Amino acid sequence: MNAMLLRILIIVISISTVLPIHGQQPVAESDYGQWGKLSIGAISHEGKWVSYLMRYPSGNDTLYVQNAKGGKATAFPKCHSGQFGGERWFAYKKAKDSLILYDLMSGKPTVYTSVSDYLFSENGSHFLFSSSGQDKKLTIVNLRDHTEQAVENILLWKSDKRHKNVAFIKAEGHGTKLYTLAFNSSSEPKMVINADNLNITAIAWQDNGMSLALAAASMADPDKSNRGNISSIL
Repeated sequence: MNAMLLRILIIVISISTVLPIHGQQPVAESDYGQWGKLSIGAISHEGKWVSYLMRYPSGNDTLYVQNAKGGKATAFPKCHSGQFGGERWFAYKKAKDSLILYDLMSGKPTVYTSVSDYLFSENGSHFLFSSSGQDKKLTIVNLRDHTEQAVENILLWKSDKRHKNVAFIKAEGHGTKLYTLAFNSSSEPKMVINADNLNITAIAWQDNGMSLALAAASMADPDKSNRGNISSIL
């Protein structure tokens, strides 16, 4: 058993709020709702933070985040899952489409509404989320300098397997355009393809994160499809 897993198990075992302590007294039926089922959630990249979920028969499930060295856990009521961004950030969805970005150092939450999907870059330097409304938008948050960039008219977007790069498709003019962004650079998104009169309908990253495969259809003749590969785009 490695040291990180051992620390996590110690945290779980030491949670005094997981199950009520009744000693030798019989448990009344009215107390059943206080008992919960615990499950491990996510672990930060370096293993400094862990999340775990308590499920209750009442439905008032609670997500907890705690430092692996111990200390008081932070509770997020009526939440079920979240993601760590490096060792400083934690994101979770509060309601149907509300997203909270939580600063683990300051304890400050930032709330975003009308969110469908989100992810962190591999090193936690960037945070991305897309809107759930009719006007599709991808927001790219640079967590190093706290700047935001909103990209309008997004048709689809996809990160590579390791979350080092992201590609997204924009509807522009009489066609679509493919852009990529490398999170380890300070550059702006780079246009890779200007597909005039073509609708790019799907993109897929190769495992090495260095090339893309795509599918496109003619806007004049949607039944006519094209497939291609873009090699060494980064």
